[in-house]
Amino acid sequence: MYEIHPLAKKFPEINTSAYQKLKCDILKRGQQRPIALYESTVWDGRARLQVCSELGLQPKLRILKSKDQPIIYLLKRHDRYGEPRSPERRAALDILWQIDQPNWLTEAKRRRAEWLRAARNEFRAIGPHKAKPCEVCGKYPEFAHAHHTLPLGVQFDLGVEQPIHDISWLCPMHHKFVHMMISVYIADTRGGEFLDFIPDQAIDEWNAVERIFQKSFDFFKHYGGMNCNGRGYDYDYQ
Repeated sequence: MYEIHPLAKKFPEINTSAYQKLKCDILKRGQQRPIALYESTVWDGRARLQVCSELGLQPKLRILKSKDQPIIYLLKRHDRYGEPRSPERRAALDILWQIDQPNWLTEAKRRRAEWLRAARNEFRAIGPHKAKPCEVCGKYPEFAHAHHTLPLGVQFDLGVEQPIHDISWLCPMHHKFVHMMISVYIADTRGGEFLDFIPDQAIDEWNAVERIFQKSFDFFKHYGGMNCNGRGYDYDYQ
């Protein structure tokens, strides 16, 4: 079960009748709005998370990035905090602005760094790892990198408790290419325009890169992730 963000806990939960209405709607139509994760905790969607748990459904998740402006994200999607400039809305803002305080940001960075450090140490302890030829080009075993199918940073963002050490061996160049795909379709940190300019002679190479990336995307979907551009849970990156 995902933890609720400390600030989100300060807001009142929806009443019983609204909760039952939500449960009936999700039972009938499925979960329509993703649960927003911020700092690997539930920022928005406590009720949806509880309903999915009761119904035995895999919750659909959306990882909020800094560009999503978590404060605005929350206020835009709820009317339960009153009209703009109302006392209810001002009270909500008083809570939400706390996230801009240095102590919250410092704590978030600390938790992330600790989780990643522990995950990397665990991976090293599993070894020794004997490098294999790149799974794209079949070359360079002496330079191959162990690529986590679901990158550790994404695992943290999704709230994965125990690190998943499923890996592929990739040479430095193809490791970079796979992460370029991840940055477009999972991390949402860059545009995908470059994919329109792949030369014909490199198509087979990029098809092999996409096969490796598909494993990453399948893992991402398995853990409830939605594409960060808001595209659907069953969105096919192709």
